[in-house]
Amino acid sequence: TTTTTTTTTTAKQASESTNPAETGDTQLYIRQQKQQQLQLAGGGAAPSPEASSSSSPPSTNSEDAASSERPSLMKIGKEVMEKDGIPGFFVGGVQRALYYAPMTGVFFGLYESLDRALYPMLLPALTNPVMYNLQPEVANIVEGVERNIVDLSIQAIAAAEALAK
Repeated sequence: TTTTTTTTTTAKQASESTNPAETGDTQLYIRQQKQQQLQLAGGGAAPSPEASSSSSPPSTNSEDAASSERPSLMKIGKEVMEKDGIPGFFVGGVQRALYYAPMTGVFFGLYESLDRALYPMLLPALTNPVMYNLQPEVANIVEGVERNIVDLSIQAIAAAEALAK
């Protein structure tokens, strides 16, 4: 009898409670938490918990779909231009530059120091035609063609300069 009374009392308390965490309805609780977060983030009014707990599917009204779409880049640009003008596009630029400056400095410093340290070791491998999976005979042919193209270009420039005089 004691167990039955306790179970009845607990069920009665759960049905009277309005907090979903106390009633064990975790999905309702999660929905309410998400609505509160959206309300805090967006500043808009969130729907009531009763509306969110209904089992009806979300409406597919075209007005609802249009209002929930993300604005286009052009629309955002026009709004910024109308509100703040050209300087509106640069709001926060100094803060963003100060945020990324140390990271960029470390990146370029590390790149340059590794480049200077590793380049002498990698130079023979970079100039070796086998590095490009070419047979030495093919590499010599390609190198000869490249050399001829450069020589002909230099001769063409020299001829154009001679004609211009």
